Amino acid sequence: MLKLFVILPLLFVIGCGAQMHNLPVGAGRMQASASVGGPLVNAYGAVIPIPYAMAGATYGITDRLDAHADLHVLAAAFKFLGITPGLTYFPQLPTNRWVPSVTADVLFFSDFTAARAYPEISAAIAHPIGARWVPYAGLHNTFQLSHHPLYISSLYAGTSYRMGRFNLYGELQWLALNRDNHFTPVDYHGINEHGAISPQFGLTIELGGMK
Repeated sequence: MLKLFVILPLLFVIGCGAQMHNLPVGAGRMQASASVGGPLVNAYGAVIPIPYAMAGATYGITDRLDAHADLHVLAAAFKFLGITPGLTYFPQLPTNRWVPSVTADVLFFSDFTAARAYPEISAAIAHPIGARWVPYAGLHNTFQLSHHPLYISSLYAGTSYRMGRFNLYGELQWLALNRDNHFTPVDYHGINEHGAISPQFGLTIELGGMK
């Protein structure tokens, strides 16, 4: 239990990979994903990124509803189980115009003796440009109902580039923008001493349909 509470604040802040659920994958289709990136920290007189890797998969329940789950690879290196299962709903399908989406998921960590779960909600909007580019932006909220603050907000913006079955992602996040850096154990490089700036890079690959 002690180990979980010592390492959890670090994983909690950096455990947000690239936001790659911006367009529906399609009913009955699957997509695999991977991302790497993390918050910038001030250390030894330099600004250094913390690498945080995630891998996951998405399945299209319908044309408007996707189910997905991500494994926190870095957490596994600390002998933690870190997973984020969730659902994304698209009120409007892609037709070369703005595509809104709403995601609900659960950030779950366990050291196999104790576990903590945090509900999350995010809203995003994407705009396909031609057949390749999809810029997007969104707001992500993680709720910790028994701690202060009651929620942690993050802003993100990026774009994807399509290459056949692959999509390449580049993204910039402002993590935990409502948290004062004076009260964190790590010297994060944020804005106005709040949160942390986090560059992210991601990749998805379409796996085809499933019956």
